[in-house]
Amino acid sequence: MDTRPIGVFDSGLGGLTAVRQLRRVLPGEDIVYFGDTGRVPYGSRGRDIIVQYARQDIRFLLQQDVKFIIAACGTVSSTYPPEEAARLPVPFTGVVGATARAAVDATRNKKVGIIGTAATVRSGSYAAVIRDMMPDVQIFARACPMFVPLVENGYFNDGNPVTKLIIAEYLQELKDAGYAMNDSIGLFGAESAFESYLRGTNGRRVVSFNDQGKVTGETYSVEPVPGGTVSLTIDEGFQRDVEDALASVIEGLTAKDGITRGGAAAVIQVGTGEVLALASYPDYDLSRYFQDYQTLSADSEGRPLVNRATNGTYPPGSTLKPITAFAALDSGVTTLSEALFDSGHWTYPSSWGGGLNCWKRSGHGKVTVTSAITGSCNYYFAEMGYRMGMTTLRDYYSAFGLGSKTGIEIGDAAGSLPSQPEGQDLAPWAAFGQANQLYSPIQLANALATLVSGGQHCPAHLLKEVRSADGGEVLALGDSTTLNTIDIQPEYLDAIKKGMLGYTTGSLAGYFKDCVVTAGAKTGTAQMGGDAENNGIFVCFGPYEDPEIAVAIVVEKTKAGANITPAAVQILNAWFSAPEIDTPIQGENTLLP
Repeated sequence: MDTRPIGVFDSGLGGLTAVRQLRRVLPGEDIVYFGDTGRVPYGSRGRDIIVQYARQDIRFLLQQDVKFIIAACGTVSSTYPPEEAARLPVPFTGVVGATARAAVDATRNKKVGIIGTAATVRSGSYAAVIRDMMPDVQIFARACPMFVPLVENGYFNDGNPVTKLIIAEYLQELKDAGYAMNDSIGLFGAESAFESYLRGTNGRRVVSFNDQGKVTGETYSVEPVPGGTVSLTIDEGFQRDVEDALASVIEGLTAKDGITRGGAAAVIQVGTGEVLALASYPDYDLSRYFQDYQTLSADSEGRPLVNRATNGTYPPGSTLKPITAFAALDSGVTTLSEALFDSGHWTYPSSWGGGLNCWKRSGHGKVTVTSAITGSCNYYFAEMGYRMGMTTLRDYYSAFGLGSKTGIEIGDAAGSLPSQPEGQDLAPWAAFGQANQLYSPIQLANALATLVSGGQHCPAHLLKEVRSADGGEVLALGDSTTLNTIDIQPEYLDAIKKGMLGYTTGSLAGYFKDCVVTAGAKTGTAQMGGDAENNGIFVCFGPYEDPEIAVAIVVEKTKAGANITPAAVQILNAWFSAPEIDTPIQGENTLLP
């Protein structure tokens, strides 16, 4: 007989509830309990931190020579990779399966509510297991971390004053908005962003019965109002084309070098800020989100659950040079006609010393603002950064929306403007995309859209319009209001666009000869430091004369932005070759042609 103890752990003392149950069903077993009270709660932390803590807790229990480990923590049970648990030297179990079985056995109406920490609810693990046991179940999940210790310690009842306060904290906002306890609510993405348009309004029905209990009449005292029909700016067919173009380039690169990499693409309509497509790679099958969550969340290298298009932030590299060129012209530190001689090495012109090499070590010779963009001349832009200084650069970048959220309804990362340690001047490096600045693909696309529009900085947005359920009335429109207007002189914009045209008709002409429109573009290679592979960035717009769309693509570990060019051409061709995509919105229960 194995006399070793059973190990149990939780992020705090709540797991003692599991210990009590174990003592009841296994009275002869010794139990070692570890409550990580020093780092409670786990549920508010990111997945990687939760897994790290779980490993440390498990390591401690293994040192106690336990024969079995139970994660009494719902957050760990939902998050800890099952393949890692299978490799442990002793059996391991969490609480998801047992809790799901208890819920399925308890429900009488096939409705189950899940409350837990944010990480637990986000994982979808309880919902997935419950659906496996009861496929036609209705599940309502809400992150309520303060409920968890109440339930664990037996305080979850209507008479407890603490319970009442916490219920008010979590549910009062929904109650005030007219939600019933069994209503479905959009929790993530567009469903969450547009919940107020989608939900509709409950009605009230009056039913009359006779003395035999039979229904004799039925009327509505308050008519129900169905939710609206939300139309997004994203076209399904074009979205698929962008996803395919991104995947094709990444998978082609990986087939050659075996490197696992991610990437993203964003397409913005010039002059409106409408988001026409967002793609992130690797992606996943949304219909299997709950079933596959454990595998998806355990993929720390591919990170498929991260929307890189909105929340991935990257150094912009040389794709920033067109905006730097405008800043230099507009601030007056250079002119359209000024020519600098690039010898291949730019020297910092003061006693601080130092300098940098142009990527073309032999130098570009004489360069103006236009040829500096086409040649991606680091010498030229380092000089412009030095002349302007970091404060001026940051002000111009900020005016284009860099370093701030774009306004997209599903949320995005703000990124960060270039920074420098006190006493140093990193403006020469910041001017061509270095110096610790990080931006998302959607920020880069929107900044380029702002530039080629002539200075209209619009919020990025997904909402096209909202119509009544029958499609007859427009209830809301997407917000294309200009956030700020940058006064871009036409001759400045013309010089910058010509520099970007020089790419598509010069070094990248072999790719763009197959493009259905004339376009301007800029590549970028972001140096990641150390032994890390550089990221590739690519931005472009089209048509050249009257820009309609701006595109930004990032592919990780790609060495050079030019390697992304085929995806950019595919995206431009998909948009400008497609038939008219604006189609009338059909109401519910309408037969489509």
